[in-house]
Amino acid sequence: MCRNINERTTFMYVFPFHTCEVPLKNGLITQPYSFFMNCVSCLILLYFNQTIKTNYVYYSLVMILLFELWHAFSHLIHIPNSLQVNVVHGLVYMVNFSYLYTMIQYTKKVPSMVYCLLYCVIILFDLYAFSYLTFLYYFNTQLALFCTIACSFQKTPLGPYFQALYPFIGVLVLLFINEYFFCETMLSYHLLPYHVIPEIIGSVIFWKIGSIYQTLDQHILSRETC
Repeated sequence: MCRNINERTTFMYVFPFHTCEVPLKNGLITQPYSFFMNCVSCLILLYFNQTIKTNYVYYSLVMILLFELWHAFSHLIHIPNSLQVNVVHGLVYMVNFSYLYTMIQYTKKVPSMVYCLLYCVIILFDLYAFSYLTFLYYFNTQLALFCTIACSFQKTPLGPYFQALYPFIGVLVLLFINEYFFCETMLSYHLLPYHVIPEIIGSVIFWKIGSIYQTLDQHILSRETC
């Protein structure tokens, strides 16, 4: 399912064109501050990727890196159609599903039927939101899917690590809500690249996710050597 941005021009906030960093029309980099922070996130993920020895953990982290590389590209160059947001949305699904697969492989257990039904409800609402609602809705549904997968494995040794992510995810959501509703007001006071603030929080989240994957890899390796 693809989103046609050209058919929905009434929305104030459309990724990547109308995030709260005014695009440079004549620059080599369209949104340089956001692009720079995305590059920092990519370097963070690359660093952790080099430390992973377990194949399925490694490839799950690769999916996150691919998402962030495309995210960075979307702030580097704006392609005047819906390609970038459609690819980002698809990559987020691949990140979530690879994360679910990784946790199933690690625990050797599948989530309960209740959680599986909850996944389906979130996915259905996400597809509806992506087709008919604004960015804020499908941004939050994808985060909700990630957090629900984390909750379904909260009784594992990695549960406390994932719980430590929730405050940062909460801050990220609040920043996007603020940007969504008040971007024009903020820009009217000072023409600053406000979108870089959630990008910084995103880099922190990627660091913590990389640390979790590194810990997961160590748990798997220690289990295999016992």
